[in-house]
Amino acid sequence: MSILTLSQWLMLSLAIGSFPNDASGQHHLAARDSAKVTKDMAITQVPLTVAIPLSDAVQRELQTALMSEHHSITLTMRNLTPPKDANVTGFSVFVEKTDATAATSEQEEHYVGSRAFGAKNVPQKMESHAFNVKAAFHKSRINPAEMKEIHFTFVPLSNGGKIPESTKITFTELEISVTPKK
Repeated sequence: MSILTLSQWLMLSLAIGSFPNDASGQHHLAARDSAKVTKDMAITQVPLTVAIPLSDAVQRELQTALMSEHHSITLTMRNLTPPKDANVTGFSVFVEKTDATAATSEQEEHYVGSRAFGAKNVPQKMESHAFNVKAAFHKSRINPAEMKEIHFTFVPLSNGGKIPESTKITFTELEISVTPKK
């Protein structure tokens, strides 16, 4: 077992992007980097897959958060607009499951969560919605340190009827970030 000098410890902490807080062993992530895609996106009658590029700093931050019980990994959709059609009741999200369909089970290890819309589906003002994706990362054994991009697939859901071709659930930003648990 080797003992690190203070300067070696600081260099190692900078390299991995985390700093031990105190004798409790808790870690605080140094960086507040996130990765995002900003463009007009639409979930239509077919699933939509979006790739978010990951920088080295974001890869390290995600990896550190996976090992910490004090941080969540959050996927945030911004400027989300519900569909006009009442047959579309929401959508499900999967991570690194680009072949997900409406038949893919919520028990699937890549399942992140779902967003349901109100019964009337009257277009409302744009909103944001966040998903905690950490559990799906663990269950599907995703290792961000080995990824240059991460894929999220959005699958439209219906109340049993066919999803119309005109369906559009729109959003303009998709961001993955690490957030401290409260």
